[in-house]
Amino acid sequence: MLVRYPIGTLANVAILSLIFVGVFETARGMFDDAPSDDAPLSGLVQTFVLWSALITGFSSITGSIRDDTRSGLIEILWMGRFPAAVVLVMRAVISSVVVTVISIVIALFLSLVYQLGDVVTPALFKALGLVVPAALGLGLIFGAFVIVFKDIGPSVNLVQFLLLPVFMAYDSSSAIWVWLLPGLSGLDALACASCDTPRWLMLSLPSAIWLLAGLMACAVAVRLSKKRGLVYEY
Repeated sequence: MLVRYPIGTLANVAILSLIFVGVFETARGMFDDAPSDDAPLSGLVQTFVLWSALITGFSSITGSIRDDTRSGLIEILWMGRFPAAVVLVMRAVISSVVVTVISIVIALFLSLVYQLGDVVTPALFKALGLVVPAALGLGLIFGAFVIVFKDIGPSVNLVQFLLLPVFMAYDSSSAIWVWLLPGLSGLDALACASCDTPRWLMLSLPSAIWLLAGLMACAVAVRLSKKRGLVYEY
C-alpha cells in the first residue's frame, strides 16, 4: 500500500492524526481541563487509535464492496471458482491487516507529537485484536446492505462519527454497551492490561458476535442478490 499508493496511505494517517489534534486542542482551549500529564493523555491517544482502527476498517471494507458494486466488477465474483462471500471476507481480512498497521503508525506519530513514550504497548495490541474483528464484521454488515440497497454512503459517515464521542466518553461500568456497540470490548481490554484468561475470553465474545453477524449478513446478501438479480439493477 505504501509503495503503490503512498499519498493515499499517508493521507489516512495525517487526516486521522489531525482529527485527534483538533478535537484535543479544541477541548483543552474550551474547557481548560484536558489531561496535563502523560498517563491520561496516553490513554486518550490509545482510545482514539482504537476508534480510528474501527472506523477505518469499517469504511474501507464497505467502500470496497460499494465500488465493486457500482463498477460492475462484483459480478465477476458471482462467476468465479470460489464462493463470492468467501472472496469478500478474505479481502476484508486483508483490509483489516492494513488498517491495523496504519493504526500503529498513527499511535507512534501522536506519541511523537505529544512526546509520549508509552502509547504503543502490549495492552494496545490486545485491544486492537478485539477491535479489528468487530470492524471486519461491521464492514461486512454494511457491505451486505450495499449489495441489497445500493448506495448507503450517508449512513456510513453517520456511524463513523457517532462512534467517536461514544469511544471518548465510554464508561466501563455500563457493561451492556459492550454487547450493543462494536469495538467497545477493546476499551475494556485496554483498561485491563493484566486480564486473566477467563476475562479475556469474555471480552472476546462481543467481537466474535459482530464478526459472525458480518459473515452471515454477507452470505445472505450474496445469495439474495444472485437470486433476485439485484446487482444488475444498479
